[in-house]
Amino acid sequence: MKKVFAAIFLILIFSSVSYGAASEDKNVYVRQDVFEIEMKNIHSTLEKILNKLDAQEKSINALTNAVAVSSARIDGIEKRMDTMNTFLYYLLVLLAALIVLPYVNKWLEGREIKKQSSITLEDVKRLIEEARLNAVPQV
Repeated sequence: MKKVFAAIFLILIFSSVSYGAASEDKNVYVRQDVFEIEMKNIHSTLEKILNKLDAQEKSINALTNAVAVSSARIDGIEKRMDTMNTFLYYLLVLLAALIVLPYVNKWLEGREIKKQSSITLEDVKRLIEEARLNAVPQV
């Protein structure tokens, strides 16, 4: 009889532990229908949050695409500006050369005149011969 009584006692203890649900506060009990409603509310809130995150992800992707297009345009403008700067540098060098060229030419002519101003012995002999041929009286 003790064995039967102990077996029934153990069955009642284990069955109450496995099927019973208790909160930490012993005075609060949650009904199944209230629990299901709260879970539905939580799920609907989570779905709203996920939908907002999806919308934000789409807008971020759109912004990323816009930034990529703008970046490509800026790169193109930078290349054109570099080409234009190079062209302007060449143009300035050409203009400077055109401005400086007459002064260099004048300087070279002055240098040639200074070289030719010294009379050599051959020049004197040539002048005397020309004077004799032209019959210019000598002094």
